[in-house]
Amino acid sequence: SVKKLRKELQDEHGTDKPKAEFKKIFESALEAASPAVQVDKDGIASYNKKRGRENEENMETVESGNAQVLPDSEKPSLKHALRVKLKGEGSMPVKKLRKELRKGFEGSKDEFRKEFESALAASSPSVQVDEDGVASYSKKRARKGEQADEAGKKIGEKIEEAAATSAKVTNNPDGITRLFVGNLSWKIDEKSLQKALAPNVVTHFKWLTDQESGKFYGSGFIEMATPDDAGRAVAMAGSDVLGRPVKITYSPTRPGDVWPPVAPGEEGDRSSSRPSAPVAMSDKPSGCRKLFAGNLDYEITDEKMYEF
Repeated sequence: SVKKLRKELQDEHGTDKPKAEFKKIFESALEAASPAVQVDKDGIASYNKKRGRENEENMETVESGNAQVLPDSEKPSLKHALRVKLKGEGSMPVKKLRKELRKGFEGSKDEFRKEFESALAASSPSVQVDEDGVASYSKKRARKGEQADEAGKKIGEKIEEAAATSAKVTNNPDGITRLFVGNLSWKIDEKSLQKALAPNVVTHFKWLTDQESGKFYGSGFIEMATPDDAGRAVAMAGSDVLGRPVKITYSPTRPGDVWPPVAPGEEGDRSSSRPSAPVAMSDKPSGCRKLFAGNLDYEITDEKMYEF
């Protein structure tokens, strides 16, 4: 989301600037990052390599002076053509500028006029129009625009990095959907863990706690909606969740396991309290003599265990 993106970039690059000042810089950068970066109606920013590459190619075409011979599908941005024209001339009456740029673009006169006015407004701050209707180009203003472009590039890279992490899937040939999560913050809850693993969907949570004291061990099991969601979640192992690098591994169920866990209060529930109550993994298998013992003192010995 744009809000989250702005917050993360301010933490990384704008700690020395007031919030209001950084917000203006961010908004300029976001505009400058177009068309590679787009924001939808829900306030979600996305980065597209193809749009970014086409924009760079169009800029090179304009600067080489070949804009007029390009086919429609490859025509450069009018905004870039306008800036390059004024960069060479220094200044020019808006009417003359519009007339000259009109030669390289097709469409009706009214359509071009609207597009031209939009491009002129978008060319700020490097291009300004004075009270006499003369447009001028300023290197100093352009440098500010370049700084905004650079910030826009960082926005694109940040979005691309997040998308790549989200899209990455670890090998999951057995279609496992149950995962073990460890090294969790004591402040963790279902909502914060689900948010950290989004857009992957968690359907069930089971926190590991001490049976007697109820103390949280900082780990648990989760059930993912699909094997692909599980694969993407495992790929996010090491990500920061509430200040800790989370551990995420596959944890296939075993015969006799009660999984997904029984909801608190339902028949068969053996839970203790925690954001999502833990459930006994299974009843005692017939003839079983092998046990797991946890939460042991570091100085434990075989003799002490035998005595116990």
